[in-house]
Amino acid sequence: LSGTSHIAFDSNGHFYVTAGGAIGMFDAHGNFQKYIGTATIGYAFDVAVDPNGNIFVTDGSKLQVHKFAPSGDWLLSWDGHALPNGTFQHPARLQGIMGIVADSKGNVYVADNHYHRLMKYTGTGVLLNWAGDGTPVTDWQLGEVLAINSSDQIFMMHEHLYGLNQYDTNLDYVTSLSVPFPLTGNTYMRDAAIS
Repeated sequence: LSGTSHIAFDSNGHFYVTAGGAIGMFDAHGNFQKYIGTATIGYAFDVAVDPNGNIFVTDGSKLQVHKFAPSGDWLLSWDGHALPNGTFQHPARLQGIMGIVADSKGNVYVADNHYHRLMKYTGTGVLLNWAGDGTPVTDWQLGEVLAINSSDQIFMMHEHLYGLNQYDTNLDYVTSLSVPFPLTGNTYMRDAAIS
C-alpha cells in the first residue's frame, strides 16, 4: 500500500487503511481483501467506520466526504455544509478536510482546518452542528487528527501545539489536554479511540 497514513477498525476487527486514491480493506487476521473507492476517491486522508460498518473517507483532493457500505460499494458523497432545511451555511464547501470519526449513533465528525471548524454530520451528510467560528485562533490551528472514546467525546489533536482539545457530542468545548513533547525513549502513537 502506498500513501498509507490512517487506519480504522470495525466491530468485527476488520480494518481499513488509507492508501492514496483508495482504502485498503483487511480482515481481522490482516489479510488484504480489496481496495475500496478506486473510482471515487481522489486522495484518502482519513477513514472512519460507524457502528453499522459503513465506511467514511475524507478526500483531500476532491474536498469531499465519501460513504461506502460495509461491502465497499459507494453510497454517497458530500462537500457542503448543508443544514437540515437544505440551505447552506457559509462556507458552503469543505476546504481543508482532514480527520474523521464516527460516534455510536452513526454521526460523523470532520475536522476542516482551512475554515478552523469541527463539523458534525448525520451519516447522510446533513450538518447538525459545528465548533469554531472560522477564524484561525490558537486552539483551532492545525487541528487535523480526531479520535473518539466510548462515551462519544471527541478529541482533536494539534500537531504543532502539542495538545488535544476535548468536545462533547454537541461539540461543546470540555477541556484542553497538554502533551509534554518532546518525549524521550520509545514513543508510541495509536490511531484508535481514546479510552
